[in-house]
Amino acid sequence: MTISNERLKGKTHLTKLAVSAVVTSTATKTGWLEAEFNTLRLASSRILAWSEFGCPDGLPVLFFHSNGSSRLEACLFHQQARLSGLRLIAVDRPGIGKSEFCFSNTPEPFAHDLVELLDHLALTSVSTLTLGHGAVYALALAQLDPARIKGQISLGAIPCGPLLTLRGANGLRPWMNRGVATLVRHGWTLRELLDRKTTGNYIDTLRRELCKYDRRALNSSELRRILVLDRREALSQGSRGVAQDESMGFAPFDYQLAKLTLDVDFWQGRGDDERVGRSSVLLAQQLPKGRAHIVTRQGYFFFLEHATQILNRCSSIRLVQPASIAA
Repeated sequence: MTISNERLKGKTHLTKLAVSAVVTSTATKTGWLEAEFNTLRLASSRILAWSEFGCPDGLPVLFFHSNGSSRLEACLFHQQARLSGLRLIAVDRPGIGKSEFCFSNTPEPFAHDLVELLDHLALTSVSTLTLGHGAVYALALAQLDPARIKGQISLGAIPCGPLLTLRGANGLRPWMNRGVATLVRHGWTLRELLDRKTTGNYIDTLRRELCKYDRRALNSSELRRILVLDRREALSQGSRGVAQDESMGFAPFDYQLAKLTLDVDFWQGRGDDERVGRSSVLLAQQLPKGRAHIVTRQGYFFFLEHATQILNRCSSIRLVQPASIAA
């Protein structure tokens, strides 16, 4: 595991112009984004939904949205993915957006859903791109189907509750962490019941919780519009899907991270490490091929200005061309 402090090429602070350049191409398509999605009926009879962004015939990249978001979050990368020749496949997790809810207290069942989807799409080789604790689900997929996943790039801080189980896996710690995850699930649901205006107040909440660099990024009306649209879509079935998703950041892993040989690059803005227990560095330390890159003078939204550079790194991962999977 390596850790580096970096300043990505280009400007070192977010400006309204830079953010607008990222989102303008998709902001005019909000009506299309609300209507354009695909569904697959899984073997369990549940519906799994996804949308695609970027280049339709490009290199396939599975996109894992952050907690409290939906597949529409990937539209932040649409223009850059198209220019980089990447096909972003963004999937709603259970109970979020258009995917049917199912109860789970670990990320593994969703990983099985994704294997079905990849079989359906006849994709034998993909890389993964994650935001926030979408990384937890991507790692579960890599553990389940390591031959198919060729590399992972994870952006932003990640809840590190699961890592606590590594210090006492044979004692009470795993049970304590599952209890905390359950409390988070119910607490988040209760908050939604008490505050029906969560979606409307979402931007204000972000301004309070994120660092000064992110507050500057939120001056962009285009970014705010996409974030609100994404949040509304995430909660379109109610709060239980998002509440379950939030709790996954505190549930223990069902496998050993030290056994994962996947190449994973974690990128995080320095300002995004201010939230206690949310650090990509902690997760990178547990992976044999984990690399943490800390971007100075940036926060959670550091990827907006540098999306092209980040996605070019995705396209540099050598993939086997898509081929049909034998029945």
